[in-house]
Amino acid sequence: MQRSAGFSLVELLIAMAIAGVLLGVGLVVFRPGHFAVNQAAQVVSGAVAKARFDAIKDNRTAEFQVSTAGHGSYSICVDENENGTCDTGEVVETQDFGTDSLPKATLSATTLTGGQFRIDRHGIPLDSVSGKTITIKALGGTYTRTVSLSATGRATIQ
Repeated sequence: MQRSAGFSLVELLIAMAIAGVLLGVGLVVFRPGHFAVNQAAQVVSGAVAKARFDAIKDNRTAEFQVSTAGHGSYSICVDENENGTCDTGEVVETQDFGTDSLPKATLSATTLTGGQFRIDRHGIPLDSVSGKTITIKALGGTYTRTVSLSATGRATIQ
């Protein structure tokens, strides 16, 4: 029996499946800004949860602050002396965007009043945060993700 030149249907399907997998992997490689922004949004969402947890754990008021200066940053503070302000030594965590850990993302905007909100010892926001947002953007790009806060202070990524 003589074989004709060309691909069989099975060979063509296998080649298309391999091409699909390579394309899927390639999209992540060629769009690193998307990956970086998604990762940064997860970091911010986790930091809001950490601020709530720290307030409950330490039985103190905590404060979550964001800044859009430079590439942006956030910090978590537990008010140990209950004086209503974050004093030196009370900051639990700080994260700057555009640095080694989040090099390709920037915290570009927030609708939080004064860029902050306080959380009581029960994990409930003392300030109105319902519908407030924190926007993260790809450094030098247009891809953005928004972290939205609920009335109870829970963060969701949109």
